[in-house]
Amino acid sequence: KSLLKIIQRCNSPRNYYYKPRISLPEISELNEHKDLIAITGHPGSTLADCLFLNVDKAFNATNYEEARACANAADWLQVLTQCYSLHVDVFGKENVKVEIQRMDEERLFMAQVLNKALRAFAPKVRAQSIATNDPHYVNKDDAILQRILLCGRMKTTMGKVREKLANAEDVGMGGFFKSDNYYILSPQEMAKLHTEVELKATLEVAEM
Repeated sequence: KSLLKIIQRCNSPRNYYYKPRISLPEISELNEHKDLIAITGHPGSTLADCLFLNVDKAFNATNYEEARACANAADWLQVLTQCYSLHVDVFGKENVKVEIQRMDEERLFMAQVLNKALRAFAPKVRAQSIATNDPHYVNKDDAILQRILLCGRMKTTMGKVREKLANAEDVGMGGFFKSDNYYILSPQEMAKLHTEVELKATLEVAEM
């Protein structure tokens, strides 16, 4: 019932702006029984937004040190704890999972910085870490199909996107034009990226 109420609220004319939207205070209001699972930690999450002082610059970093320089290195533990605590207040301690997402780390240096911080952070607050994938298409070879769809939505062409990337210009949804890793990884591929603890916790959540 809580989830249905939240879906209804985020699709209401008051909240809908290009896509369904809802704030944490609104979720708190509707999640009376605290029976929902919250997962946060991937590069576009609130935890990531809290860690990085300049998220856009971090996303476009061309090496690890450049990405690390965008993070709040001095107060990283404090800001992550504050952000995590906001989610705990809304969902309950046992229902907030710290998300470790590694499938595009080789290209996305900010993900390396983020995951290193989250893996150090989670034990400090006794939070459960889980392994996630971010699939936007089924197979690796399907990446080109998504790019064609994105070009249609962005009213541009693959040639123009390639030209911008070659000139190091910013491209909307640029990660999907630079990487083929947003497909459904196999269990074996996930096992190469994540710890047994993270994988086991993920299965536990899936079976709830």
